[in-house]
Amino acid sequence: MDKLQCDYVEKGRGALFEMCQPFLTGAGGGPAYQELARELQMNETAVRVAVHRLRERYRVMLKHDVAQTIRETDSVDEELNYLRSAIRGKNR
Repeated sequence: MDKLQCDYVEKGRGALFEMCQPFLTGAGGGPAYQELARELQMNETAVRVAVHRLRERYRVMLKHDVAQTIRETDSVDEELNYLRSAIRGKNR
């Protein structure tokens, strides 16, 4: 998450990252797209696209980082699934 935030800050899009970050983890509680659009002075479709791109970039970066921690690159998806289930169990 920190790497992604730095990436957005370096590109001058730190505010966009901060406001869209709640959509990355699925934790909920974040603002509605319409509210985000108003605050970011963007239209709602542009915000949805920005969130989609942010999620995709996060997915790629997370997958890369996980691949660096395991020996068999074939099992990256298995490791990610394990992490998701562990996080879900922690949030209950």
